[in-house]
Amino acid sequence: MGIALFMLTDTIKDAARKLTGNSKRDLMAKVTEDCFKSSTRKAETVLGWNSHSVELGLHERRTGVVCVVAN
Repeated sequence: MGIALFMLTDTIKDAARKLTGNSKRDLMAKVTEDCFKSSTRKAETVLGWNSHSVELGLHERRTGVVCVVAN
């Protein structure tokens, strides 16, 4: 992990906490693509994100199909 990412980790985590649903997964997927070469496990280890949520976000970005989660 580069020094710039280390310094931004708290900022990225804070932004993700303020989002929900597809917006949150999209942010998580974009950060994972840009910073971790699309490795969901690295995102989970470094940022504490659920790798399944990141994987879903990556899939949504690839396909353009947004999953709706019922509560």
